[in-house]
Amino acid sequence: MNRKGIRSIIEKRLIQAPSDIRAAFPPVLRQDSVLSMIVSDPDYLIIVFLTAEEAKRLTEGDLCEIEPLAGLVTTGRDEAIFRVEKARYATARSCTVVNSYGFSLGPDCTLLLEDHHQVIETDDAGTISYTVPLAYILSYGDDINSSSVYEHLEGLIAYSTNLWMESTLPTLIRGTKSPAALTVLQRATN
Repeated sequence: MNRKGIRSIIEKRLIQAPSDIRAAFPPVLRQDSVLSMIVSDPDYLIIVFLTAEEAKRLTEGDLCEIEPLAGLVTTGRDEAIFRVEKARYATARSCTVVNSYGFSLGPDCTLLLEDHHQVIETDDAGTISYTVPLAYILSYGDDINSSSVYEHLEGLIAYSTNLWMESTLPTLIRGTKSPAALTVLQRATN
C-alpha cells in the first residue's frame, strides 16, 4: 500500500475541493487544518479524519502503544454490533458502541463511517472512549486488493461527496456565486 497515493487521493478529492463544494462536507473536513490518519492492516485499510482533540488523544500517553482505534473493527470471530460483508458503499452514521467491537468486516467491503462513538474496556489501558468524526474503511478480498484499493477508495469518496451534496444541494445552489462550482453542482444533480 502506497501512503503517498492515498494522501494524493485525499488531497485531490477532499482537501482541494472548491470551497463551495466543501461547504457540504462534514465539519472535520472544513477545519483550517484537516487532520487524517491511515491505519493499514493486512485485512483492511482505514482513513480516519480527526478533530484536534482526537489527534491529541492519540498522540498522548500510552495510546500510541496500543491500537489507536481499539474496538472499532475486527475481521476475526469476535462479536460486533454490525457485520459488513461484500457490501459496497455501506454507511453508518451517529452510532455509539459500548464494550463491543463496532464492525465485523468480511471481505471486499467499503464503509463510510460518520460521527461514530466507541467506548471499550481494555485490559491494558482501561476504558478507552473516542469519537471518529469521519472514516473510510475498506476490507481486502478478491475484488479489493493492494493494487485496486485506490480505485475503490476514490469510489467511496465520490459516493460520500454525492451523499453530502444531495443533503445540502438546494442551499448550495442558492449561495453559489462561482459559475464553475455551479456547473459542478448542476452536474451532480443530473
